[in-house]
Amino acid sequence: MNNRYQQRYYFASLLASRHLRRIKELLIDIYTDTDLEHYLIDEEKVAKLTEKLLSALNLDEQELSISFVCEKEIQRLNSSYRKKDKATDVLSFPQLVWESPLTLKDKEELTKNLRPGELLGDIVISLSYADKSAQSIGHSLGREVIFLIIHGLLHLCGHDHMEPIEEALMISEQQKLLQILEENREEPNSTLCFECITNKKDSH
Repeated sequence: MNNRYQQRYYFASLLASRHLRRIKELLIDIYTDTDLEHYLIDEEKVAKLTEKLLSALNLDEQELSISFVCEKEIQRLNSSYRKKDKATDVLSFPQLVWESPLTLKDKEELTKNLRPGELLGDIVISLSYADKSAQSIGHSLGREVIFLIIHGLLHLCGHDHMEPIEEALMISEQQKLLQILEENREEPNSTLCFECITNKKDSH
């Protein structure tokens, strides 16, 4: 069985399980593991920010799913699909094959043959892992999650960082997409639009 179809079979069964619940039903499907009850997820902001990213890449009519899971689950996925038995912050499962990595510069050319509703793939984020990363870096969990969504989305669009030249291109596109979100903030000089996810414990 093709690895992509194996991945989709996994997600079809996972997302239908009682351990996850669908938060929002758009072209973007967002799911969260019910074990993450101490996190507050603003699904409207997650969807809105993701839609802006898709629009910037000329992917307005494509679909993807974003799943928020615990470290145990992302470790299991990492072990199953990457043969790395350890937790990580984000995993991406692309469903399309790209002629070359999609960039803001050549987005019109590389997306012209995509069909409406075509599935880009799945992004899986461990919130607790992302939370620890955000604390070590010194910025908010929400901002870290948005960075991981951008990182995951670029993987779905043909990017990788195995080689220095690939990594340089991916970092450049990440920075450009973050800048696009910065320029479109609803409130000048505010990072509120990035606060899509918070840890309830931090509010006490």
